[in-house]
Amino acid sequence: MRVFCFFVLLFIFPNASAAQIKEGVRCVQNQLTEAGYDPGVSDGEVGPNTRRALAEFQLESGLVFERTFDVSLGNSVCRRIGLIQTELQQFWPSLGNDKPEIVFSDAIGSSFRGRVLASTMRAHIGIKRTFRVDLAGRDVIVVADNETDLKRLLSEHGQLPIVDESSGIADACTSHRGVSGRTLPGIMYLCVANDAGLVAEIDQAWMDSLIAHEMVHLMQFQLAGAVLTERGLEEQLLHEGPVWLSEGSAQAYGNQFALRTPDWDYRIVNYRRLENTFPDLTALEKRDALASRALDVYRAGTVGAIDLVDLYGYPAIGQFYDSLGHGVGWTEAFEVAFGLSPETFYNHYRNVSRFDSNGDPIHGPLVDLTE
Repeated sequence: MRVFCFFVLLFIFPNASAAQIKEGVRCVQNQLTEAGYDPGVSDGEVGPNTRRALAEFQLESGLVFERTFDVSLGNSVCRRIGLIQTELQQFWPSLGNDKPEIVFSDAIGSSFRGRVLASTMRAHIGIKRTFRVDLAGRDVIVVADNETDLKRLLSEHGQLPIVDESSGIADACTSHRGVSGRTLPGIMYLCVANDAGLVAEIDQAWMDSLIAHEMVHLMQFQLAGAVLTERGLEEQLLHEGPVWLSEGSAQAYGNQFALRTPDWDYRIVNYRRLENTFPDLTALEKRDALASRALDVYRAGTVGAIDLVDLYGYPAIGQFYDSLGHGVGWTEAFEVAFGLSPETFYNHYRNVSRFDSNGDPIHGPLVDLTE
């Protein structure tokens, strides 16, 4: 599950790694310097000199960016500059090693470490191939078997200090599945049971789906950046896109990665979970829906995301988040990526034939757009 509520509050995790927080911004500063602009010292701080140099680069390069540059957008802007002037990709943090850095607490045994490493590497390769995106930043995954160590690792490696994450950490560390976690900008955390017997019994398919799901969120953050919660639900929707698509695409890919079953098969699973009723996706756009209607977000979001995959493929979803990183609003990004308005797609979602004349769910992709 992607964590949507974060905020720059240094007193929550006062020792957050400065290098991790500033890495994307420092990349932008180095790129601007190399391109002949003057952002000042490449210190990872977003100040007036950096913003002025970026504005000058925008004017001369054609880089369209309609948001105020801040630390949460570092990797996204770093990536876009490198795509415009490929020689500036030399400053990408992912250069030479784009795989996530995985940090384990001392208590995590070698067998479970191997399982996490193997799943992560497969998911990393799969996401690049499936969504067809190259990322500029390098994410971090931290793994512990208790709340204290997990908080410490988040403090040491987190890219952005956050609002008190104690509740999420507690949920992850008490999961009946033996392992659970969440994603923040630039970092995923996993908490595993501190019982060797339970660890040995953790279902591999569940762990694979969890890791792949969260890594899709890492990709989304890298491409689109993130919006501070103080800016409100409307601005968050504008620049991060609808929560049903964020969670639905992560659910769909996670299931495909773990079980290797067709997407349409998992869509039918969610038909059953929804009892063949399909919530209005417009009511599941803003991130507060995760608090009030989480199951609908995941289930209907998965149906909607797989509908889009049927029509346009996973690369179009990658393009959607890439377009968000250009600073355009989500409806425009949707039209760029999928070639139709959200309203047209919502009509398809509501009216497409999902069942045959006997009332049984149709097996296979739903490839005809219903307008």
